[in-house]
Amino acid sequence: PGSYAQALVERGAIVDSFDMSDRMLELAGRRLAESIAAGQVKLHHLDMSYPLTMFSDQQFDIVNAPLCCDYVEDWRSLFREFFRVLKPGGHFQFSAGHPASDAELHRTEDYFSVEQVSYPWSGFDVPVVVPSYRRSFAETLNPLIEAGFVLEKFVEPKPTEDFLKVDPRRYQILMHRPCFICISAKKPK
Repeated sequence: PGSYAQALVERGAIVDSFDMSDRMLELAGRRLAESIAAGQVKLHHLDMSYPLTMFSDQQFDIVNAPLCCDYVEDWRSLFREFFRVLKPGGHFQFSAGHPASDAELHRTEDYFSVEQVSYPWSGFDVPVVVPSYRRSFAETLNPLIEAGFVLEKFVEPKPTEDFLKVDPRRYQILMHRPCFICISAKKPK
């Protein structure tokens, strides 16, 4: 809810931030009120399943997509749009559910397909069932490569020491089985 936008603004960036969730946009609006008033941040209600027509070609230096691409089925189209809006030499970074742990979590019978799954989420106190898409490693990396990006870094993050204090049992699991992936790619110059 605006935490990445806030961190980018603190580093001098001008940010266009978007989400599908009205609630997330409301929280981001509160967090970023001063930056919005100063013209450093624009918030957009946007479904990434559709072309990003409000943005022009080569408009951005960075596209940062933390844990949001999993809600889009067609990564080929999405990544082509991110490639289009990035300037040459621009960076695309995103995080997503780890394909291996997602396949295990959702007990998939067809690892190689892109399939819709769901899970309960209680981040706003009232649990809701959130649909998303689970995909293989090939369906994670190939859309990136096909869009024209060059892979710079692939990370399977381990939990922090702070997480150990909050959830020691889950910490031990995540130290041996990653739950997320983080990818950094670049649009060639």
